[in-house]
Amino acid sequence: MSDAAVWVRAWGAATPWGGWGATVPRLDAGDTAIREIERFDARAYPCSRAASCAHDLWAEDPRRALSLAALRDAGERGDDGWRAEAERARVGIFWGAESGLARFWCAFAFADAMGRDGAYDPARLAAHPERLGDALAESRTSPATPARALASSLRARGPVSTISYACASGAVAVAEGARAIAQGRCQLAICGGVGADVDPLLLSAFGRLGVLSARGVCAPFDQRRDGFALGEGAALVVLSAERGAARVQLAGSGRSLDAASLTAPLTDGAGAARAIDAALRGLDADQVRHVEAHGTGTELNDRAEALALHRALGQGARAVSVSAVKGALGHWIAGAGALGVVAAVTALERARGFPIAGLDELDAECDLPGAGRASAWSAAPGDLALACSFGFGGANAALAFRRAA
Repeated sequence: MSDAAVWVRAWGAATPWGGWGATVPRLDAGDTAIREIERFDARAYPCSRAASCAHDLWAEDPRRALSLAALRDAGERGDDGWRAEAERARVGIFWGAESGLARFWCAFAFADAMGRDGAYDPARLAAHPERLGDALAESRTSPATPARALASSLRARGPVSTISYACASGAVAVAEGARAIAQGRCQLAICGGVGADVDPLLLSAFGRLGVLSARGVCAPFDQRRDGFALGEGAALVVLSAERGAARVQLAGSGRSLDAASLTAPLTDGAGAARAIDAALRGLDADQVRHVEAHGTGTELNDRAEALALHRALGQGARAVSVSAVKGALGHWIAGAGALGVVAAVTALERARGFPIAGLDELDAECDLPGAGRASAWSAAPGDLALACSFGFGGANAALAFRRAA
């Protein structure tokens, strides 16, 4: 990223609790939105609990609805001048998303075309073309649908990009939006991501991977952690080359790739540490006051993330406040990084993090004494907050935010 200033003008979210304003008090209270799934019968699945939003599994693509809800929420907080600017500025959209319900519908359509002997019968599939046709509707299959909906809503005339970078998608979208502003390709950038994966197919898939909590509790960095629970929602930040009334600046970003495993991270945290180091390049790591951790609640990922923080921050890793909102809102997959960014910006602005829902006793091997304590600090210009996002396939992203004078 160039030296050009990129400011966080506003932020918003659509969560199982509503907008970000309704969500913050619940996070502060240590509540969790993870509940028994009611949208379908999940009792036979590896995990029957999730942080679900209120939408019909069979209705309109929820990714679009959640993304637009987060945009409306952003219009109600932060620097309200950005909406007026958006009407005349070149606006870019950078959005983390993956494919929609097509995977679910298609799986059932093709399963219906399999006979009892396991043979595929194309005639059986063709007997219900309307089912497959609906499943393959472009609005359901394309990862680009939410970004296009946002662009249409704002009449955006700048670049429109969909980022599919596994669980780091939303964070990478923020980095890409900042780069577009620094390069002059747009004046405002709507950056974030959406996840809406609480459906039978994804629940089965993540169960087969062994990453879901058998207890149905996401407990980042806790000694009893046994996996995550899926969640749904959308989150975004509005970045701008103009400061307006902003108090937070995006000061750095970094990415790396473990190139080791489809699901497991490098156990020594080296890959994630490279991303954090890159985000802090040219900054004083001693000024990091808060970390919004990726914090999945899986044994390997939490331990590797803790090691990465120690590699990048040294002894400072034991002093910083550490939050992980997945304990309350579940894992949003493509939207997870964006949620982490919004949580980090909120923490930096008010100089206080969130407690970690589900964290009862810190795993000594993680060695992050500031985890889950909702520690407050004396706010000062130059304070830094990190948002970390580490995805499947070893896709790592880190963003550094700075409190301005």
